[in-house]
Amino acid sequence: MDGIKMEKWRTSFEKGVSGLKASYESLLLPKTFEETFTLQADETKHTFYLELDPELPAEVQDSLEKLLIETEPEDSI
Repeated sequence: MDGIKMEKWRTSFEKGVSGLKASYESLLLPKTFEETFTLQADETKHTFYLELDPELPAEVQDSLEKLLIETEPEDSI
């Protein structure tokens, strides 16, 4: 995946994350939403992956992982 698609993917993911933030904040957990995950780039595979806080509720983890998959642009031939 080229740099343009990677940037598009990051932008789409970040837009989707803003929608999840409100549901996370309603849980009234001690950490801010931004402290519970990081989006990391795998330069060898040209893809992204998430590093998640182990204390992050499972439903939020699932939502973040699903969002990452759904926002990945198609790799055209």
